Amino acid sequence: MRPAFSPTHHFAFVDGLRGLAALAVLVFHYQHFFMPKAGEMPSADVIQGLPLYSIAYPFYNYGWIGVQIFWIISGFVFAHIYLRAPKMTAADFFLRRFARLYPLHFATLLAVAALQAISIRSTGHFQIYENNDAQHFLLHLFMASNWFQRDDWSFNGPIWSVSVEVLIYAVFFALIPFLTRRRFLRFLAAFFFVGLYGLGFKHVAIECAVCFFAGASLYTLAEWRGMRRRVIVAPVLVAALAVLAICTARMSDNKTVLLWTFAVSAVTVFVCLDLLLSHRAEWLKRLGDISYPVYLLHVPVQIALLTAFDWGVFDRSMTTSAWFMLAFIVAIVLAALYTHRHFEMPAQKAIRAALSRTYAGEKVAA
Repeated sequence: MRPAFSPTHHFAFVDGLRGLAALAVLVFHYQHFFMPKAGEMPSADVIQGLPLYSIAYPFYNYGWIGVQIFWIISGFVFAHIYLRAPKMTAADFFLRRFARLYPLHFATLLAVAALQAISIRSTGHFQIYENNDAQHFLLHLFMASNWFQRDDWSFNGPIWSVSVEVLIYAVFFALIPFLTRRRFLRFLAAFFFVGLYGLGFKHVAIECAVCFFAGASLYTLAEWRGMRRRVIVAPVLVAALAVLAICTARMSDNKTVLLWTFAVSAVTVFVCLDLLLSHRAEWLKRLGDISYPVYLLHVPVQIALLTAFDWGVFDRSMTTSAWFMLAFIVAIVLAALYTHRHFEMPAQKAIRAALSRTYAGEKVAA
């Protein structure tokens, strides 16, 4: 089957959803300002007293689902980019991933390490995460922070989901030749990992794989040319919205499959919007561009503010103000915009250029 989308096709609504998912995690982590101590989350009563709780309670309680949405979107985007280029070498594949993910991860890791060192020396305790030792630093250095334990939080904690996703990148790359030739294997891969989870293999990498290959399967459906017709897309959109509404109404923390369904339905809605209205939503790309910096910048900023509160530079009670909360979100978004343009993009280009020259030189020498 000939691809329905050109290699340069951009899914604006899906990109926008990635940005919204990052903002959902940002709001969810606002509770960090109310932690009694590092490693101890605030009680339910405290969370219910957070700013704008009556409006923002879905994000305060379930904003972490943004991570599952990230994973699904990654599978969708990887299917679009890499399953049409089956001859890509391992060096090319992992070079792209390294250039995309590592520079900001490394910079924020160093920033958090410095901030936590300042905090422990001046206040006698760490902020937010407590396992900030040499062993955990080395794990973070190799993006392996949560390969072995999901709840072993340290340094820039949100990187845990990227750490786990790196493992799935390796699985995906190994399967590229098969997933390219036999599209049904994309669905089979998703069902395989769902089966593993159902059999009791609860490692977070399995959860990531379920979401990732669900995203790849969703791309395969979107790629079907029949899905370009409004008469088909409209009912799919309505059905996805219905599932989304039901999941929202019945959501609870111990219903993993329900939460996966919610996340897949959310991405499905935005994919359908892309098929119907993509030409009208290019501005959403900017929202997707800042998703990674929003995700990695907010905890370092929180650590700095919490340390300043402990020093008495600012009054901690200001965090109970809705205005402070909104200002914090706006500040993170602006910092993310600046970081993406003036740090992420230049760093990616420099790394790709340097490693490409090295790789080309090795091939010539060989």
